[in-house]
Amino acid sequence: MKITYGLIATCADSSICEAEACMHVLIYTLMYVHSGVIIMSKSKLYRLSKGILLIAMSCIVTISMVGMVSANGVVAPPTVTKTASPDNINISGSGVDEWTTITLTVAGAGSSTTSAVPVDIVFAIDSSGSMSWNDGSNLRLAAAKDFVGRLDGTRDQAGVVSWDDGIDFSAPLTTDLIAVNSSIDAVDSSGGTDLNDGLSGSIAVLDANTRTEASAEVIIFLSDGEGSYSSSYADDAAAKGYKIYSIGLNIAAGSTAESYLVDMANRTGGKYFTSPSAENLDLIYQEIFSEVASSSIPHYVDVTEVTQAYIVDESSFSIAPDNITADANGSTVISWINIGNLSDADPDMSDDETVVLSFSARSSQNGTNLPVDVLGDSKVCYKDGEGNDAGCVDIPQAYINVGVVVPDDDDDDDDEIPIPEFPTIVLPVAAILGLAFLFQRRKE
Repeated sequence: MKITYGLIATCADSSICEAEACMHVLIYTLMYVHSGVIIMSKSKLYRLSKGILLIAMSCIVTISMVGMVSANGVVAPPTVTKTASPDNINISGSGVDEWTTITLTVAGAGSSTTSAVPVDIVFAIDSSGSMSWNDGSNLRLAAAKDFVGRLDGTRDQAGVVSWDDGIDFSAPLTTDLIAVNSSIDAVDSSGGTDLNDGLSGSIAVLDANTRTEASAEVIIFLSDGEGSYSSSYADDAAAKGYKIYSIGLNIAAGSTAESYLVDMANRTGGKYFTSPSAENLDLIYQEIFSEVASSSIPHYVDVTEVTQAYIVDESSFSIAPDNITADANGSTVISWINIGNLSDADPDMSDDETVVLSFSARSSQNGTNLPVDVLGDSKVCYKDGEGNDAGCVDIPQAYINVGVVVPDDDDDDDDEIPIPEFPTIVLPVAAILGLAFLFQRRKE
């Protein structure tokens, strides 16, 4: 039970940490209850069981308030609005004012930050002579600096190790990200390749870390060639909790050089990335950032609009749906898949992205305040950055009035007799009265 209460104490730090810790609380609680272990008196067991129940209930409330917990943290749901305009139309087949436009607006949410704990990262950059032709434009340096730009300078630290057949220089961990970029710019392309030197130098930078609180300690190790390698350095890093993300630039698949990079990543719980050319490095560094970051941005957002059976002739889509089918109840099911990919070819939908989906439709049924969609079936579902289901939100309802005559200002209304203006009435009447008076005088 010490583990459980320790996690509850951790929950007080932040909402994301709170939700993640409470997930663990629920797991430990279920494991404890399921085990059926009784090691105390009945009164103590009763009090403990009651405490466990209260903890579990509070955690459920916490998770429901904070949001869906994914492998990368809490994923914020997208915001969805819906309108029908005009909302007064005539029934399908009437020949006039039959169409309404249904508009769905889906706005992204969330943000990307480094993990719940600070990050201490070392950029171990190969500066051997072969980089002069494998990366003549120094794209590896630009990609590393782009990564630095994503760090939080108020708490994250970064260091640099420039290595080839020795250590050219080491820059210690610092929150001064401008200084980190200057160190990256100082990496050259000269010398041989000794992976052991690069690894040992990177481990030494992390060993010298002055941070006292918990942090994620990471090495990004980039190389373009085969050199001396001993797995003992990777084992040393693993024993200290350092994780290595290795990158092979223009290294043949299945080669000895690649096997070394794969080995150091696997031994430390990191990951190996292959980069056929320097042009791929920026995307690889972005992917590594997503590995060490906690993102609340919804990904792979799918929209499923299910219209009522009397909503007919859905057409004129602003963005073509991926699928349109009819279900057993006669409703139309309209699906758009991965709408975040529409604006920037990226599956995420951050808070600066909005997608508008619209289409025209008619109604085969008269009525007032008729709902357009099937509430509960019409949803926007989303995943986390790793492709795990993160939740769904209902598409809100829109209503229309069908059978209401909509006046057209351009047409004359034959049923109404126009009332002449005042002068138009008075003048003829005055003329008639004048003539009548004249004839009366003649008779006299």
